[in-house]
Amino acid sequence: MILGGAAKRHAYTSPTQDYSAFGVSATMRDAFFQRIAATSEQIREELRALQRYDETWAYTWNALEKYPLIRLNVSGTPGLCCPLPDLLLRRVTEGLFYDLLNTDKHFGDRYGRAFERYVGLVLSELFDESTFTVVPEQVYMVKKNQKHGVDWIVSDATGNLFLECKARRIGQQAKEAMAGAALEASIDELARVVVQHYRNIDDAVSGLTKWSPNGLPVYPFVVTYEDWYLFAPHVVDLLIIPVRRRLVEAGLAPNLIETMPFFVTSIAELEKAGQAIAYLGIRRFCEACSLSAHRHFKLSDFASTEFPNETIAYRPLLQESWQAIFSHIPHVLEQLPVQPA
Repeated sequence: MILGGAAKRHAYTSPTQDYSAFGVSATMRDAFFQRIAATSEQIREELRALQRYDETWAYTWNALEKYPLIRLNVSGTPGLCCPLPDLLLRRVTEGLFYDLLNTDKHFGDRYGRAFERYVGLVLSELFDESTFTVVPEQVYMVKKNQKHGVDWIVSDATGNLFLECKARRIGQQAKEAMAGAALEASIDELARVVVQHYRNIDDAVSGLTKWSPNGLPVYPFVVTYEDWYLFAPHVVDLLIIPVRRRLVEAGLAPNLIETMPFFVTSIAELEKAGQAIAYLGIRRFCEACSLSAHRHFKLSDFASTEFPNETIAYRPLLQESWQAIFSHIPHVLEQLPVQPA
């Protein structure tokens, strides 16, 4: 992350730069650059192999996402160039997901649990305990079968948010496709998650779990790590069809889609939209939003358009995390904003 921030100021760096002040040895540095740097010839070959010139061009894979640093040799001196610093920052944060996924078969499960915990941290900062209650997953039994239930439940005096956390990402082929088998397969997987969430909610409102039904409206949220790009009407329709089919197969009412509309949103969107929910109240926000066919995309912008006369103060969340990350690097720590007591 230090390197990513530096790249915003200086596009060039040396592959032999000393990072020992940050606890990074020369061996660690070399292994790191081996993963994220490539020659211009290597990058050019990957770009040519995947290039598109149709309506999907904006979603095609960019080799610079994997190799944001380009190896150069200027007059015999090796160097590294970073043409797009934002891609470098993404590579050393969320981009590590694929490195770890390909080296540890258990990583996906661990990552999912970590994502669930992160969502919980966000919820605890979003919703004041004097007005809201935030309840984590509680294991329960149904006919001797252990079930894990809903990941998080947030309640106030007006309604309940039931949240299911899914770190699974939409496949690259599905991102590039406007239609076809790859897109349908990814959407069907999302439909499976939505219906499983409905099943867990049905257990809860039927009194089978440790949560006590309160008679207030329930709003199902599926919180994803990445945006699933559910903005095109035909893609939303692709989701609704398998959800309705799977509801029938699960023995649930197919009109739950209308009577208890579900929301799909990324955690990035929820971090802002949640502040609007905390300000407006669960029912007021969700009742208005559930009428929108575009509620699965850009949820963070909904309150500003639907409630233009409300002044909602948005803020970045979990700022103390930066203090923890850089606690061992004093000269970086002293540049961070001081958090109010």
